[in-house]
Amino acid sequence: MRKGAIILALVLILVGTMFATEIKINTVSAKPMLTGPGGRVFLRCEAVGDGILSYKWNPEEGKIIRDYKNGTAVWRAPEAPGAYSIRVEVVSNAGTVEGEVVVKVMRPEDLPNHPPEIQLLYPDNGKQLSVEDDKNGILLLWYSSDEDGDYLFYDVYLSDSLPFDSPWMVDHDRLDIKAKNLKGNTKYYWKVVAKDGRGGQAESDVFTFKTANHSPRVILEDVTIDEEHPLKLNLLDFASDEDGDPLSFELLPGSVGEIEGTEYVYTPTYASSGTYRVAVKVSDGELTSSDDFILTVKNVDRKPQIFLSSPATDTETSTEVTFKWSVADPDIEDGSDRKDYVRSTVYYGTSEEELTSFTTDQTEYKAVLDPHSDYYWKVKVEDAYGLTAESNLIHFKTRNSLPCVSNIAVELNETEKKVIDLDAFVHDPDGDKVEFVLSEDNPEHLGLSLEKSVLTLNPDYEAVTTVEGSKEFTVNLTAMDVQDSVKFSVKVIVNNVNRPPMVELVEPGDNSVIDAEEVTLSWTAVDPDSDPLHYDLFFRANEMPKDAFDGFTWLSETSATVKLQPHTKYFWKVEATDGATVVSSQLWSFTTVNHAPVAMQAQFNLPEPGENDKHPKKYRINFKGYFQDPDEDRIIFEKKAGIGTLDEDGNFCIYVDNVSEIGADGTENMPVSAGEYEVTVVAKDDFGGVTEITYPIIISDTNVPPVVTTPEMSYVSTDTEYVLKALFTWTGSDLDNDKLTYTFHLKDVEIGETTTIEGLCESQYTLDIKPHTKYECWIEATDLRETDDSRTSKSGVLSFESINRLSVKPVSPVAVKEGEEAEIVLPQKDIDGDEITYSVEGLVVEGNKISYKPDYDVVSHSNPEITSKDVAFKGVASDGYDNVEITIPFRVIDVNRDPVIELISPERNAETSTDVILKWNATDPDGDAMKYIVSYGPSEENLVEVETINTDLTVTGLELGRSYLWKVKAVDLWSVSNSAETAFWQFAAVILEPKWCISTDDLIYSSAAVKDGSSIFVGIGRKLYAFDKATGNKLWTFKANDTFKSSPVIDDYGNIYIGDKSGYLYSVRPDGDLNWTVKLNGGIESTLVINGDKQLFIGTTGGLFYSLNTYGEILWQKPLGKIVSSAAISEDGTIYVGTSYGKLYSLNPEGVVNWTFEASDWIEADISIAENGDLVFGSDDGHLYRVNKDGELVWKFYTG
Repeated sequence: MRKGAIILALVLILVGTMFATEIKINTVSAKPMLTGPGGRVFLRCEAVGDGILSYKWNPEEGKIIRDYKNGTAVWRAPEAPGAYSIRVEVVSNAGTVEGEVVVKVMRPEDLPNHPPEIQLLYPDNGKQLSVEDDKNGILLLWYSSDEDGDYLFYDVYLSDSLPFDSPWMVDHDRLDIKAKNLKGNTKYYWKVVAKDGRGGQAESDVFTFKTANHSPRVILEDVTIDEEHPLKLNLLDFASDEDGDPLSFELLPGSVGEIEGTEYVYTPTYASSGTYRVAVKVSDGELTSSDDFILTVKNVDRKPQIFLSSPATDTETSTEVTFKWSVADPDIEDGSDRKDYVRSTVYYGTSEEELTSFTTDQTEYKAVLDPHSDYYWKVKVEDAYGLTAESNLIHFKTRNSLPCVSNIAVELNETEKKVIDLDAFVHDPDGDKVEFVLSEDNPEHLGLSLEKSVLTLNPDYEAVTTVEGSKEFTVNLTAMDVQDSVKFSVKVIVNNVNRPPMVELVEPGDNSVIDAEEVTLSWTAVDPDSDPLHYDLFFRANEMPKDAFDGFTWLSETSATVKLQPHTKYFWKVEATDGATVVSSQLWSFTTVNHAPVAMQAQFNLPEPGENDKHPKKYRINFKGYFQDPDEDRIIFEKKAGIGTLDEDGNFCIYVDNVSEIGADGTENMPVSAGEYEVTVVAKDDFGGVTEITYPIIISDTNVPPVVTTPEMSYVSTDTEYVLKALFTWTGSDLDNDKLTYTFHLKDVEIGETTTIEGLCESQYTLDIKPHTKYECWIEATDLRETDDSRTSKSGVLSFESINRLSVKPVSPVAVKEGEEAEIVLPQKDIDGDEITYSVEGLVVEGNKISYKPDYDVVSHSNPEITSKDVAFKGVASDGYDNVEITIPFRVIDVNRDPVIELISPERNAETSTDVILKWNATDPDGDAMKYIVSYGPSEENLVEVETINTDLTVTGLELGRSYLWKVKAVDLWSVSNSAETAFWQFAAVILEPKWCISTDDLIYSSAAVKDGSSIFVGIGRKLYAFDKATGNKLWTFKANDTFKSSPVIDDYGNIYIGDKSGYLYSVRPDGDLNWTVKLNGGIESTLVINGDKQLFIGTTGGLFYSLNTYGEILWQKPLGKIVSSAAISEDGTIYVGTSYGKLYSLNPEGVVNWTFEASDWIEADISIAENGDLVFGSDDGHLYRVNKDGELVWKFYTG
C-alpha cells in the first residue's frame, strides 16, 4: 500500500441467526485499497462453513467485471473520486453471512499512475518444442508487477506471422495460459500486453518458439484389380499429418507401379496377373513412416484379333487368288496363357448371302475363281475359351484378261508397199473378240491405212533423209475386247532411196596468179532430194591433192579461206556429199609471186682490245639480223669486197689488235688496228631475188694496262721472340712494253691497319710481321707513258695467317694416394708471349696448375700385393690460336676404406614380439668381404655379442615387456682391416603373437565381445559365433534372419544381445540357444547398451529409438531419425544418441527428451563421454564436436 494512503476500516457485518460455527467470514479484502478512476481492484472473501459456499458481490457503485465464483472477483471503480462500499453475501446450507470492504477512488493528481512491468518466461525465445511439450497444449508463462498494486489484465498476442493482427486472448487475468490446437512444425510469435485499467500498460518483447513436428501416418488397404485396369490411389486419402505439413511419397524398392505427385499409379499388363506387395513411404520433409498393401491382379482373357491382308477391299485380282489373313491373340503373344489357341473359318463367294466356308489352322488359302466377276470374303476366329472375332465382309473383283500382243516389226524402202494381218499377232486369253483402232498421232509420210485387222504401209520419198539412211518409226494401235483395251505398237524401219548432188568451182580461176597472203575459194552445189550437203576441200601446194585439207572437212558453207606461201603453185577441188553419195568438182590451180630480200642501213664501231681481252680480239657480226625476206625465204650471203670474212649464213668475222701490219685484212693472222674500213655484202634467195650493200667499219685506239701477279710470302727467320721476318715476291709485265713502278700494301686484318711502300722498282720486299696474325697483301703496278693515259693495275690479294709457335715439354709422373690430391705446374706462356690454357679430362685445372684427386677404386682390391697404379690423362694446351695434345701422368697409391653400415629393423623404439629378427645393411666401398659383430641386451653393460657373416640375426626368448639395446660392428677382411660401428637402437618386446586365428567366408562388421569366462562372441555374416578363447575352436553358432552389422553385448548373466540388418533383436543364452527375439522397425546397425537397471536401449535405421527389458518387452519407443551409431549412458543414467538428421538427443530412462543439439550432418560415429560428463562425437559435416551435459556447444574442430 502506498505511503500516506488512508487505510479504510474493514467493516464486517455478520447477518443471520442461529449459526454460530456453521458459516463465517474471516476477512474481506481489496487490492489495492486506493485506486484511480476506472481502476481495477481484486476482491477476496475468505469464509468457512459447511457444504458448498456461494458468493454474491454487490458494489455500491462501479461494476463487478469478473466474478470467479470462488470468493474472488474484480471490481472496476467509477470515474468519480470518493470512498465506495462493495458488499459480499456468502450462502451455504447453513444460512447466509454478509461482509463489506471499502475502496477509496483518488483523483489522478493525488494518486499518479505508474505503468506495470512485464517479462516473458516460457517458452524461451527461439525454443524448439518437443512432442511432449505440446501434448496437452503449450504453456505460455510470464511475470508481471505493478508499482501501484493495480490488478492487471493481459492481452495475449499469438500468431504464426508478423505483424500481429489482433490479440489472441483479451483481458486474461492470469500469468499463464495454455495454447492448444496449434499447428505442428510451425514457428510462432507471441507477446503479452499488461493493462492496469487506469490507462497504464506495458508490452513485452516478442518471443518465438517452434512447435514440434509429428510423424506423418499412412494406413493402406489391400486392392484387387483386373489386368489392364489402371489403378490410381490418392495417397492423401490414406495419409495424414497432425501438423498439416505438405506430404511427399516414395515407393520403396521391390514395389510395382510408380508415384506421380501424391498419387500411386499402376496399370497392369495382360501378363501381370499375380499378387504384389506395394510399400509406400510418406515424408513431411523431416520425419517419415511407411505402410504396405497387397495388390492382387486378376487374369483377364482377351479376345483374339483378325486382320485381312489380301485380297483387299474393292481391289482387282487375277483368277488365281490367295486369301491371306493374320490372327493375333494377346494371351498367346505375351505368353500369359500357354493353353490358348485360335482357329479360323473362311467364307467366300459371288453373293453376300451365299458364301462357301471352311475351318483351318492356317492363315492363307489358294483358290481359282471366274474372270471379271464380283466376289466377297471374310474370316471368323475363335480361341480356346470360345471368344470370337469376325472381320468385315470384303468385296473384290477378278480381273478381265487383256488381249495379248506379240512383237510386230517390218522393214521396207521408200515408195515400197507392205500389208500386215494383225489377227496373226493378237489373241484374247478369255476368248473375247478383238477389234483394232489406228491411233491419230502416228508419223507422216508412211502411207498408213487400217481395214478391220489389215494394216497397210506405203512410205514416200520424204519419210527418210539421205543423211539418216534408214529410220525407225512406231505405229500406235489399240486392241479391244468386250471390256478392256490394250495399246500396242508396230515397229517400222524405212530405208532411204537417194539421188546424188552436183558441185562446180567458181574462183579463183584456173591458172590465175595471186599476190596475197590468203585467198577465199568458192563453189556452187545443188541436191535433187534437197538433202543437206557437206563439203570436203582438197588443197595442196605444188602437187595434186590426194586427201582433204586439214581443218576443211564436212563444211556446210560453199566457200573457204586459206593461207598462201609466195612463189608456190596450188591445186584444189571440192567433194560434196548428201550423206549417202559423194561427188567431186573439177581440179583447178593458181600460182603466187616471189619477193627479193630487203637490207638495213648500219655502221659498225669497234675498239682495240683492252687489258682483259684476248689478243688479237675477234669481233663477230651476224648480218642475218640486218636483212629480211618478205617471203621468209632462206637468204644466202657473199662478201664481194672489204676486210674480214663472211660465210653464206651471214656470219662476218674481223680480228683487231693494238698494233697492225701494212696490208692487214682483218683475218686472224693479219689483224687490223685503229682506222676506217668497209665490207660489201650480197644477199640472195632461192627464187632469184638479189640485194647488194656496203657497210663502213670504224676501229678506235685502246691503251692496255700492265699486269702484276699475286704476291707470294716466305719466312726468312722464325726463332725470334715475338716477331717473324717475311719476304714478299711478285712478277709484273706490260703489253705495250712500258716501264713499270710498284706500290706494296700489307694490311693487318684484325686491327684494320695497312702498311704501304711506294716507288719500288724491284719485284720483292722484306719486313717483320706479327705471329698468328691474319694479313692481306697486294701490289699495284703503274706503266710510265709520256701521254696522260697511264694505267695502273692491282694484283690479286694474298690472304694468309702468320704461323703460331706453341709447344709444352713432357711432365714426369707425380705420386698421390687414393682420396688425396696432387698438383702439377705447367708453363704459363709460349715463345709468342701468348698465355697458355690447359684442359685435361678427369682433372681439375686452375690456370697452369693441374690437380688430381683419385677415387678409392683406382687401384683394385683383387690382389693385396698390388699397392699402386700408374695413370695418365690426355689433355689439350691452347694459346688461343692452336691446340697441342699433352699427357699428365700420376702414380696412385692404394688406400683401404671403412665399411658403411646402417640398422634396418626393428626400428628405433619399435614394439616387437619376444622373438625378433635383427636386420641391417652393410657395404664396403672397396668391395671387400666383411664379418659382423652383433651386440644386444637390456643395457650397455649387459650385452651379448654374436659374430656372423649374414646381415640378419634371429634372437628368441626375449623377456616380454622389457626394452633392449642393439648395435652392429662391420669389419672388412683386407690385409689391414678397417671397421665401422652403428649407434645403439632400442626396441621393446611387448607384442604377443596371436594364439590362433580363423578365416571366414563373410565380411566381419561386428566387434568381438568377451566377458569373464572362456568364450568369445562375434557376428559374422548372418551367424553369431562362440569361440573358445584359448584355442579358437568353434563352440556353437546361432543363425539370424539377416547379416549382422552391430556388435554383440553380454549382460551380467552371460546373455548375448545382438541385432541384424533386417531389424530383429536377439537374446541368446551362453550355450547358443535363443532366449527371445523381437522385430523392430528398421534395420539394426548400432550396438545395444545396458544401464544399471538392466534396461536395454537400441536405435534402428527406421528412425526409432527403443527401450526394452531383459525379457524382450518394449518399454517405450521414440521417433528420432535414422540411427546407425551406438548410444552412450552417463553415470547418472542419461542416454545420449545421435541420428541421421545430425541431431544429438539427451533422454532420461523413461524416454523423455532433456535436450537436443543439432550438427550440420549425420552423426554416424559412436559418442564418447569425457570425465567431466562432456560428450565428444564426430559428424559427416567434417567436424568433431564437444558438447556439455546441458547440450551447449563447448567447441567444434574441422577435420576435413
